[in-house]
Amino acid sequence: MVEALRRLDQAGGEMPAGVDLGLLAAAHRTYAARRRAGRMLRGAGTIAGAAALGIGAWAVWTGPRPGAGALVHGDVDGSGVVDILDALIVANGVRDGQASAAWDFDGDGAVTRADVEQVAIRAVRLGAGTVSR
Repeated sequence: MVEALRRLDQAGGEMPAGVDLGLLAAAHRTYAARRRAGRMLRGAGTIAGAAALGIGAWAVWTGPRPGAGALVHGDVDGSGVVDILDALIVANGVRDGQASAAWDFDGDGAVTRADVEQVAIRAVRLGAGTVSR
């Protein structure tokens, strides 16, 4: 078809009605296919967005709740589990002079290395730091 169009262009003649209609039909088929593909992509994007929202809502709904960690003695970061990260946070607070009074786990009135050790011991005790829901 392309070659026929080139010959017609070089000859300077009129385009036959059959070629004109054939081009028009081909254009309609091409654009109709593109429209269908566009609709499918928009539909897939909508489904993917809804799935992402659903997964995000599930993660928020089933994830750790703010303040739940406060119920576990030694859980400084609120994760619901006493782990070595809690001991690291307390150690950094002691080192930097930024320790919270709530981190006085031994009850001596000061947050010291002894409090860090208590959290670390609790963190490595098997199953001791987990929260039951």
